[in-house]
Amino acid sequence: MSKKFLLSIGNTHAVLASPGLSWSRRVATASLGESPLTELNEPCRVFCAGVVPALRDILARQHPEAHFRFLAAADFAGLLDLEGISGIGMDRLCNAVSALELLPLPALVIDCGTCLTGTAIGPRGKVLGGFILPGRKLARLALASGTGQLPEVALVDETPDLLGLDTAAAIRSGIDLGTVEAVKGLAALATASGQQVFLTGGDAPWFLRHSGLTAAPADFTLRGLDRIHHHLSQPRMSP
Repeated sequence: MSKKFLLSIGNTHAVLASPGLSWSRRVATASLGESPLTELNEPCRVFCAGVVPALRDILARQHPEAHFRFLAAADFAGLLDLEGISGIGMDRLCNAVSALELLPLPALVIDCGTCLTGTAIGPRGKVLGGFILPGRKLARLALASGTGQLPEVALVDETPDLLGLDTAAAIRSGIDLGTVEAVKGLAALATASGQQVFLTGGDAPWFLRHSGLTAAPADFTLRGLDRIHHHLSQPRMSP
């Protein structure tokens, strides 16, 4: 029997893991188009949740011995109720599966990555909808690419002063303080509607330090991918 892997592909980082999550490693998503994943250079089955469709053909060419199975919304039938929901990313659906398994419901999961995505899930697996806004790095890139003079400013861990004394400091103030206040405001609206709020994602440590919100369990998105892999791997009973 060929080996099996899980592959969660975000806009900035990807995680390759074993089913059951006894082993995992994190790589830059950009590197997937340049440096093949050596673990996949032999016959194997790779169960994928990705938000970068262009990588599908690239991965298939790089790893001809591997069989890739990319998730679709229909794969979540039986775990999630997606009535009225369309176009939702696989990372957000994996978060919803994790919420169903690991969090008190109703809950709002805010994934702090390239984008800040909120996904709300109610009792019995009902996905209630969510929101999307630029993350800290993406907002910096938008200012740099959309203006004639503003530079791309590096991410920092420190809390910026409200009033920056130069352009770079003003950008950090506007984006970092503005973004965390947006997350806190959205979280407050969710809390007022009865949802508990949890943060996950690569930039979650920064938002947790500056927002007072609660962290989701570790490897949250990956655990959702592992759960849906297990769900789809079970034999189906004939009607």
